[in-house]
Parts: sequence; structure tokens; C-alpha cells
Amino acid sequence: MTQIGPLAGYGVPVGAAPRSSLPFTALWVGPFILLAVTLSPLEYWNWVVFGLGVLLAGAYLAYSIRARVLPNAEMILYIVWVTWALTGVFVAVSGYLFWSQWATIFQIWVLLVIISGLTFAQRLLSFNLFWFLVGAFLVGGYSFVTGEFRRAAAGGEEQRVAGLAMNANTFGWIMLLATVAMAYFWMLPTRARALKYTVLSLGMAAAGVATVLSGSRKALVGFAVFYVLWLWFCYRRDALRRPVVMAMALGLLLVGALLTVQFAREMPVGQRFQETWDAFTGKRMGGGGLNRLELYRVAWGLLLKNPVVGVGMDNFRVYSGGSVAHSEYAEIAADTGLVGFVLYFAIFVVLWRRCGRIIKEHPDPVAVRVAGLARALLIVVMILNLGRYNYTDKPAWIVFGSLIGYTSAVWQSWRAQQASAAPAAPAPAALPTPRRVT
Repeated sequence: MTQIGPLAGYGVPVGAAPRSSLPFTALWVGPFILLAVTLSPLEYWNWVVFGLGVLLAGAYLAYSIRARVLPNAEMILYIVWVTWALTGVFVAVSGYLFWSQWATIFQIWVLLVIISGLTFAQRLLSFNLFWFLVGAFLVGGYSFVTGEFRRAAAGGEEQRVAGLAMNANTFGWIMLLATVAMAYFWMLPTRARALKYTVLSLGMAAAGVATVLSGSRKALVGFAVFYVLWLWFCYRRDALRRPVVMAMALGLLLVGALLTVQFAREMPVGQRFQETWDAFTGKRMGGGGLNRLELYRVAWGLLLKNPVVGVGMDNFRVYSGGSVAHSEYAEIAADTGLVGFVLYFAIFVVLWRRCGRIIKEHPDPVAVRVAGLARALLIVVMILNLGRYNYTDKPAWIVFGSLIGYTSAVWQSWRAQQASAAPAAPAPAALPTPRRVT
């Protein structure tokens, strides 16, 4: 049978399940993910990650041209956005800031090409997320070995776990993404269920503790929102079929939430939440994150001044006294204008719509649950984007790219199967031969 899309060239006929063996090029994605998660923030080591990424991207592009594989829509939208961002060079005040940030988003596109292009089967998705978890484990393990965990648990506003991430908020974000990866493995069918659930439960608990010790308010909010959305998108259909199991899951979720809140209240993150609450209720002047509202005002002013192309990549900080916008919405709009804003966030709209189609039409329960997981993550990201940005974050795009590649391959394969199974249109009836009139 004819082969199409990302499954072409790997011996996968239309509509058939992808084979279990891993292609040789995809095997190198694992070390690339590991290095991107652990070493990207480190000076000079990030060039090792970039070099390996260029080699992998070249290998994938050579294969895709040879096998005539079409890129997924998100891959195209991202490079169009990166290209559009070049228009900012004509208005950027700081060329150094512009080109440094533009080079970073181009590297992210290279990463997206690698990850999404080489994640065309469930086994490859599992392979990617496994290596991501290994990287997250090393990031957290480094903080444990160096004593950061112990110092953070002892208290003090400045004692926040950052580890190899080099930033406490980034550390908390990696722990949240690791929880998403563990939720994926939780949903996979397996024979050793008791062992799997035990290991994953311990891993999720450890990620939650690490997030509390990071002191990241956004990551902790993201944890709470993600667990609720994960149950809703991936398990709500089981509520009627297995109400007892669902009630137990909700009970465990509630107990975990109460324990986390109690633990957080005794840690610096609890104090940071209290400061935010006091600032919003007027009991505290300034601080608590309210200073970032001023950054929104600056972004809005820049957007009104340069609505089409923005002020140039990373040039927001020129107008804000050196601070980034601390919001993906504000940063993208101010730096690349309304056109760039639409192009960039269209990536997530495309992924959301594709996942919705998979949930509605695909017969494979694993594919449906992965699509639900992706939707849960997307909502968490859209909420947290009010106070953080991901367009230069390699760990985020490793997870995004894996979900983009897998859902794209699943949807293309399913559409091809439906097309091949559709009955052929009946041939038009032959016209009667005209009779000769004598």
C-alpha cells in the first residue's frame, strides 16, 4: 500500500499501526533531549546542544526531501514567525539584543524540526518523554546532591532551588513538565501495573516537593490546574463506567492537594503567595508580583506605537529599564507586533484543534488520551503565559514538539485509513447509443 506523511519510508502502510522499531536517526534524539534539558543553560555547553541539533535537523531534512515527507503545520508556522521577526531589525534600537534573541528562536525552530519530525509513532513519543524524565531527574538530583534541597527546606526567602536550570522558576517549570511526562506513562497500558503506579506516584510526589522548594508560584499553580485538567480530559469518560475508581482518584487528588498546601505554607513559597495576596488586597504596597502589571502597560504602549512589526526581538527591555515582559503574550506582541502574535499563537490553536479531532474521531484510546493530555497542558501553558514565556525555552518545546509530532502522525494516518476505506464513487452510466433515423 502507498505510504504517506511522517510514516513514509519506515515500512508503515496507510492505516496500519506504526512499527515498534526505532529508526537510527531517532535514537540520537534521546541524547539531544538529555543535553538540552540539563546543559542548555550552561555557558559554552549550549553550543554542544546546538551542534548536535544542527546535525539531527540536517539528517531529518535530508530524509524528508528524499521521502517527500510534508512538514507539519506547526513547523511551518514557527519558521514563518521566525522569518517575520526579521522585520524587527529595521526598528530595533539594540541590534545586539535583536540578533541574540533571533538566533535563539531559530535554534528553537531547529529543535522543533528534530523533535516533531522524528516523533511519528507512540514508541517514539515514549522514547522522547523517557529521556526528558531522565534529564529532569538529573536536574533535580544535582540540587539534592549539592544540598540545595536541604537549604531550601530550612527556610529563608533567598533559599530557592534552581540547580542546573540556573533559575528557580525554570526549575519549577521543568518539574511541572516532568509531571506531564509521568502522567503520559501513567495512561499507557502495561502488565506490571502495581510497579508502574508505585514508581510514578513517588516520582510525581518528588516533583511536587521539588516545585514547592523552588518557590515558583506559577509552577505550583500549574501543578494544581494540570491535575484537575488531566482527570477531566483523560478520565472523565471513566466516571460513569467506573465511579468507584474515579471517586478514589479524586480522593487521592484531594489528599495530595491538602498535603501540598500544608507543606507550602511552611516554605518560602507560602510567604510569596501571602505577599501576593496582601498586595492585591491593599495590605501591602508594591511587590507580590504587582510590579509586572507595569510591564503590561509598557507592552501595550509599544504595541500601539508599532502595531505591525513591534519593536524587534528582545528590544522590549530597552523600553522597560532592562526587564523582560514576564509574559509570553506581552513579549510576543511588543517584539513582533500583531502579525507575529497571530502567527506564533496559531501554533497552539492548530495543535488544540487537531487534538480535538483525535478525541472525537480516533478509535485508539491511547491516542485519545494523549490528545487529552496535550489539551490539558495547553490550557496550563495559556494560563501561566500571563506570568512567564516559553518561546525561548528548550524543555518546553521538547514536550510541545513531541506532542505535535505524535498527534500529527496519528491524525494523518487516521485520515489516510479513512480515505482508503471509503467506497469508490460509482462510474457514470453509459449514455445510450443514438439510433439512426432513416
